Amino acid sequence: EDFLLESEVGYYPVWDDEESYCVNDGNPPPYMVAWPEQYQYNTIADCCWQHFQWVLRECMGDVYGMEGQMTPFSLCPEDTPRLSGRWYVEYYDEGDFECVRECEGPKPCNGRASSYKETYPSFHICCDHHTWWKHDCATYDENGQSTETLNQTSKSVGRSNKYFADYATGRCFQDCDPALDGCALVPPPVNVYPTIEVCCSTGLSWVEDSYCTSRSNNKYTNGWVVDFTNEKCIQDCDPAAGYPCSEHNKHDVKIYSTTDECCQRLGWVDRDLCISDSSGPNIFNHR
Repeated sequence: EDFLLESEVGYYPVWDDEESYCVNDGNPPPYMVAWPEQYQYNTIADCCWQHFQWVLRECMGDVYGMEGQMTPFSLCPEDTPRLSGRWYVEYYDEGDFECVRECEGPKPCNGRASSYKETYPSFHICCDHHTWWKHDCATYDENGQSTETLNQTSKSVGRSNKYFADYATGRCFQDCDPALDGCALVPPPVNVYPTIEVCCSTGLSWVEDSYCTSRSNNKYTNGWVVDFTNEKCIQDCDPAAGYPCSEHNKHDVKIYSTTDECCQRLGWVDRDLCISDSSGPNIFNHR
């Protein structure tokens, strides 16, 4: 006979019981007996993986005590897959999250990872992917334990010291103590970069590169920018220094290294007059 006896069906899925997922009580519905290739599983792990991946931990019946010890599914503990020892991100109701390990015992062990979660071979790889903005991954050991001392520097209190792009100002800030000049707290989930140059070229690729790098260092380029209204060039330097320095805050405008290069952009204006006007007070208008 092609059909299996009910007692031979093995584990099968249950969808109408909030407290059960895969069972082997020998009472499957007739259609499961008729289609054993779709509903019969030799182990609870196979059944849970096929039908309840998003709640694999609950389906397996794992229960964790206060010290992280695991009590596997009581009906058939030998069917419970071994914990991998890999790392994954655990999210908590209060909005916090951290990298934990798929193992049994005290922290960093956190039991079985849900099937939809990506796992990593080490804490540092998990940290680099998910929790780098909360703390400097390099200040943690392979078990996820902080190695910071009590006299922490601005780097060791959880700042990465890397750079992130600020779209509003067209510059990059460093993820470090906000009390320091040029530092700010990086807002998640913003990308960070190892240097100002990489931050400007990658994170703010539409911004004039010399503008981004100079402003990120709290400086000016000392270059020259075309002033089409007055048909001359203005210098990008500290306005407090006086003329010809001018306040320049247009992120995407080309900055030239000399007045000669800048004045060439004003091809309809006599170059010598342009250079002269750019170096002194604006007396003439050539339109």
